[in-house]
Amino acid sequence: MVVQCYSSVGYRDDILVAIIAISATEYRLPSAEYKFCHSDFDWTIPVSGKGGVKALDGDFCHYVWHLIDEFESMKGYLWGMASVLLITVAQLLLKWGVAHLPELSLSMHWLDINWFWANHNPLLMIMAGLAGYILSMLCWFFTLKYLPLNKAYPIISLSYAFVYLMAALLPWFSETISLLKTSGVFFILLGIWLISKPEKKQSH
Repeated sequence: MVVQCYSSVGYRDDILVAIIAISATEYRLPSAEYKFCHSDFDWTIPVSGKGGVKALDGDFCHYVWHLIDEFESMKGYLWGMASVLLITVAQLLLKWGVAHLPELSLSMHWLDINWFWANHNPLLMIMAGLAGYILSMLCWFFTLKYLPLNKAYPIISLSYAFVYLMAALLPWFSETISLLKTSGVFFILLGIWLISKPEKKQSH
């Protein structure tokens, strides 16, 4: 037998699980599986015992849903990091592309095919950078799905640190590093870490 519990709006999930577990115990089944279904994440746990199925206590239910919430938060952070990396790459591509374009003027002929062909590499880099921004926004949608906004948005600040480091380390840019700028990056990372730390629940 597989007992399923689905997340329902307006009901506490742990109470639903406990009710289903007690119902299964009343039937004195030799074994059962408790399948937890939370959004797109399924988790099946076999539970058995002598004389019938052991009911799931409240603490265990809280533990299960805590793990599921942790899993979904991790998905949010992974999507957020993907968005940050795409933003970083997009910035570097845009910088390289714009830096290798000739000076633009209002008098130049924008429909000159020869000009586009002569500068096709920088233009391709610029287009790739814009595509990176679009993909980053798609990843950001999933980040907001799994994380609270006050934890998700500070992740974007990581792109400031990554762009700063990559622009200094990559030979195509060779931008300067200073103690003041590096200190600023350190404080950005420290702030993100403090915001992302889970709050300790006060015991009553």
